[in-house]
Amino acid sequence: MPITPPVELAIAALRDKTLSAEALAFKIVVQCRRAVQLATADAATSARAERADTPGLEEYLWSIWGWLTEVVSEDLSRHDFFADLLVAVKATYNEDNDWIIWGEPFDWANLPLWGSTVAETMHSGLIPSYDEEGVLVPIQPHDEKLGQYILAGDPAPDTLEGRGWARARTRWLNYNAFRARLWALGVDEDPYWAMVMVAGYLEPLSLPEDVWRSKPGDATFPRELGMETGMIWLRVAGARMFICRKVWGRDSKIVTGAGRSGGTWKSVAGYHPDRWAHWKDIVRALVAGEKGEWRVNVMDAAKVSLTLSSLDLRVWLTFAVGYSRHWWPWRE
Repeated sequence: MPITPPVELAIAALRDKTLSAEALAFKIVVQCRRAVQLATADAATSARAERADTPGLEEYLWSIWGWLTEVVSEDLSRHDFFADLLVAVKATYNEDNDWIIWGEPFDWANLPLWGSTVAETMHSGLIPSYDEEGVLVPIQPHDEKLGQYILAGDPAPDTLEGRGWARARTRWLNYNAFRARLWALGVDEDPYWAMVMVAGYLEPLSLPEDVWRSKPGDATFPRELGMETGMIWLRVAGARMFICRKVWGRDSKIVTGAGRSGGTWKSVAGYHPDRWAHWKDIVRALVAGEKGEWRVNVMDAAKVSLTLSSLDLRVWLTFAVGYSRHWWPWRE
């Protein structure tokens, strides 16, 4: 009788909406151990050269995190549950402390390879696609000009490609909402992406209009989509941004990576209450019409962000994340 691959059993469990987050986390961990056992036995019988990493581990994790990424990109309603799932996975007692992943000791508390999955997803680009029996199929060739308008927020024509571009836009915004939620809750401890999204896409608006208006937009990532993305992070994770103290350098004009100023901010290359106030001022000016005319979707996002950022921080966290069961605040 053929053996069902552990990753298939784990993905089947991920599809099972009757399981609690804790029960699902247990199944993911159990199937991971089984995947390692099978891969280790296979490596031994085939006399394969011994690798530094634990056999089967990398392949299993890429598949699980990749599948989870697909679901949260498609279905906003599953965000709370999968945030709970990752909390449960992190809390798993680490019996597998002799495993090695990418040359480092394995520990479920670190969500191994989750960060790498995030980086790959964030850098993968936006292209139209359609669903074929549960598999996303890229549409090639495609019209980048059409995509630019739809990604920016224009209504999509009722065509295969039009729907594909609309799907790409929705998936991107959903995924960033989930990522922002994880950081706001302390499930993901990396403050990098929040800074990149807000500083990179909102801070340029602090410059004179003729400066940022003159900069050409990216055909497959229009300025409006970037602004909406930055405001999602500000809206969902703004309370944590306000109290975060992560700094990558002392001068935001010199640092070339995260924390670099995208506009007129001149101070630390990182988080600071004054920088948070700077972001809020940018959004306030946007809502007041001082930053020119923008599509309705951009203005609506700005209004919600401004409203939430005016609330008490604890109230803001509850409303923005929709989930207040985890202790806060966190400091970097």
